[in-house]
Amino acid sequence: MLTGMNRSLTKEHDWNPLRVEGDLPRDLSGTLYRCGPLSRESQGAFIPDIVQGNGGLVGVRFADGIITGAARILQTREMLEEAAAGKALYSPAAPKVANLISGLQGKLKNVANTHVIPQNGELWALYELARPVRVDPETLYVREETTLNGVIPNTFSAHPHRVEVRKALYNFGVVNRREPRIDLFELPDRGLPRKLGEVPLSYTTFVHDFIATPNYLVLFISPIRLDGQRLRLGLGEFKDLAHWEPERGSEVIVVPIDAPEKVTRFNVPPFHVFHFANGFERDNMIYADFCYYDNFWMEFEAAVGADTASPGGPLTRARIDVERGTFDLEHLTERKSEFPIVHPRTGGAEHRTVFSVTQASENGALRNSIIRLEDGKETSTRMDLGHIASEAVFAPRLDHEHEGWLLPLVYDPKADQSYISVIETESMMEQARCWFDHHIPLTFHGSWVAA
Repeated sequence: MLTGMNRSLTKEHDWNPLRVEGDLPRDLSGTLYRCGPLSRESQGAFIPDIVQGNGGLVGVRFADGIITGAARILQTREMLEEAAAGKALYSPAAPKVANLISGLQGKLKNVANTHVIPQNGELWALYELARPVRVDPETLYVREETTLNGVIPNTFSAHPHRVEVRKALYNFGVVNRREPRIDLFELPDRGLPRKLGEVPLSYTTFVHDFIATPNYLVLFISPIRLDGQRLRLGLGEFKDLAHWEPERGSEVIVVPIDAPEKVTRFNVPPFHVFHFANGFERDNMIYADFCYYDNFWMEFEAAVGADTASPGGPLTRARIDVERGTFDLEHLTERKSEFPIVHPRTGGAEHRTVFSVTQASENGALRNSIIRLEDGKETSTRMDLGHIASEAVFAPRLDHEHEGWLLPLVYDPKADQSYISVIETESMMEQARCWFDHHIPLTFHGSWVAA
């Protein structure tokens, strides 16, 4: 039986006033959207694998000092099919026969549970095994799944990255079929979206994130072999079908945006990355900041059956010399953290400041902190003991890397309620808390949409 924030959302609602504790900044104006597996059952059947939980959105709107919040389970096409049938039809909640039928038909449930992004006036919920789901930003109801008129034929990762100087969003999609590959996409602010190209893979694998710079798209391929056939047929949970094979080594793939057919790829010692902070170019080198793992540790496993977050890995900088095919790593800090972010307008440009979430054990309880790492110096905001903080979304005030607020969603297990913490990025001081009158289940990622 699930407890705490891992329980399904018990209260769906439209925009209701939130209780504010502290002094809310008057110039914080816009909407925070967060996405996660808010429902852990399908038509009464339990979903044991959190990464396949049914997605939902949480919205928090800041307008003239008035704060309202909304929460909604996303009724995707497959969820509506299950509702019409009155039973679970898709893995991992459905019976094996139903899983086999769906798998043999090539049907996969789009749970839309990992990330939510604004895109050219629309709001998209993302799940890396499927296509984007368009959501009404006012009602949080699902509109439709989109292929962008055929540009996205199969999958669209949950971690697109914007390159500000190119005024475009970039992303990839892993296609785990008989001949696995990675599709690459460009979505400009003006003009038509396009598929940049394809990169073949030597085996079925798991790639969660990447980086984009003004001239390159860079992917790190960890030595994780997926049992693709069993995964497609719903014959097991993801964690049981993913195999760490370090003898393969990791692979670095560099794709020039303006010449995507000229791919550079080479092998390096094995490591894993879930999330990148940012990438940039300097002196004919490519740099990437990310949380480093020397093994394949499933960050979401800790969230199954326990109210905790992942311990993370040290924030690390990779330096890539494309011409020479060399790759160097430098740990920027030894403190382990996860969900690294930078100021959103820094995408693809050199940055000095990275924010992330860390945790430590204190007096037998968990202590989460939001940390700022700048030029090797750490500053942090400590959450209350036992409170569990999610990724901190950056709400900019100005273009400077320090000008804005961090907005993590935090769960208080004693009150069994969740709140948005408002942290000023210059001082790293918490200014306010915006409380829901109920708990919000674990959410993975989110975005800020300025008013």
